[in-house]
Amino acid sequence: MRNEEPKDIVKRERIPGMPLFPKRTLSKKGRTFRKNMTFFLFMLPALIGLILFYIKPFGTVVQFSFVDNAYAKNFAGLKNFSDLFQNASFMRALGNSGFLAVAGTVFLIALSLFIAELMVRAKWFSSVLKTILLVPFVMPAACVALVFLLLVDHSEIMLKLFTALGIGSSSGLSNDYALYFVLFLFLWKHTGYFVLLFSGSLINVDQSVVDAARMDGAGNARIFFTIKLRAISPSVLFAVLLSVMSSFGMYREVYLMYGEHPPKTVYLISHFLHNTMLNTNYSKMSAAALVVMLLVILLSVVLIFVERRGGKDLER
Repeated sequence: MRNEEPKDIVKRERIPGMPLFPKRTLSKKGRTFRKNMTFFLFMLPALIGLILFYIKPFGTVVQFSFVDNAYAKNFAGLKNFSDLFQNASFMRALGNSGFLAVAGTVFLIALSLFIAELMVRAKWFSSVLKTILLVPFVMPAACVALVFLLLVDHSEIMLKLFTALGIGSSSGLSNDYALYFVLFLFLWKHTGYFVLLFSGSLINVDQSVVDAARMDGAGNARIFFTIKLRAISPSVLFAVLLSVMSSFGMYREVYLMYGEHPPKTVYLISHFLHNTMLNTNYSKMSAAALVVMLLVILLSVVLIFVERRGGKDLER
């Protein structure tokens, strides 16, 4: 018997240019979910890397700082921290690193602001000058240490200068003044980058406010400290934090010049962490790293609070 199609079924005729089955339109909630899932899938590799290489190791450091050793993992409370502050090597390293961070930041910010202000006034913002200033910053650490050794350790002019200053007839790199040479190396390496940072910020200061203050009789110094410096306070805050972080990075240059066991005057916190790790005392190393991290966080909170208070005063 011949199969006949039911009469109640109506065939859909395809209109030219129109799909037979049009796409389903998503609701607003569906579009938002789809957009969020797309963003999450793109961020998933970076999130996995963050968890594996940052968050998990940080959790391990926190765990090790509260146990007696990394193998038995018996809870020791704050014993590692109390032993740490009774350790002469740690206190010496913390003092040297603190001096380098504080003195280096103060001199670096002051010197960079001074040079940047001169450049902006005199229009010395050429590409050639920017390249010259950035050369020490972009040089590898080994090249920086080698050039510094050639300038300081093998220069007759510097030896005569040491003698005149009473430092000694031999190189000052191995005596009680060695930390000051590291400070000079820190300034020489980072001044160019900070000058460019402050120059860009000073150029963007509202010139109408500066002209109004100048018409009222304000001098260059007063304009700089009351207007320009407060206007670029976010850049100064960023520069201070970056300078403190960079001072801890001076371990590479110091290691290249002195090795694993430098003189006591340049024994930094990074040397302590490195030597403690070689001795497999991971609990002490973790506690020291946690102390340094907490100090940096405390400094960051203080600076952010000061910058916000300064910003509110500026708005008034």
